[in-house]
Amino acid sequence: MDKKSLKQALKKFVTVFEEEGQAFDFVGITPVYPGSKIHSYVLQVHAEWLTLMPNHSERLHLVIEKLYSCLSPDFLRGINRVEICDKEDHIRCIQQDVIVNHTDFEIPYFLAPVFSE
Repeated sequence: MDKKSLKQALKKFVTVFEEEGQAFDFVGITPVYPGSKIHSYVLQVHAEWLTLMPNHSERLHLVIEKLYSCLSPDFLRGINRVEICDKEDHIRCIQQDVIVNHTDFEIPYFLAPVFSE
């Protein structure tokens, strides 16, 4: 999944929130493994209305639920996790699990353990 295609697919996700009167102030994607051939991204979002929700779990549930309703499995495979940020770009809520498990996932060479014989 290339970044350009994923950004295009996320426009529908952003539009759904806007149509419900809950626009984001910021939506961005950043690679999990910069420089790697693995195209897996972190989705970062910020919105003041999200900060008013009582807990992290509710915030993440709402964002991830909309992702599943707006994006096809092919695009979901490109998103490793979701992070909800505050207006100073500090991460407030982190979804720890992979959105869609990559059945063909390979550990990047720079993270693979080194074995000596």
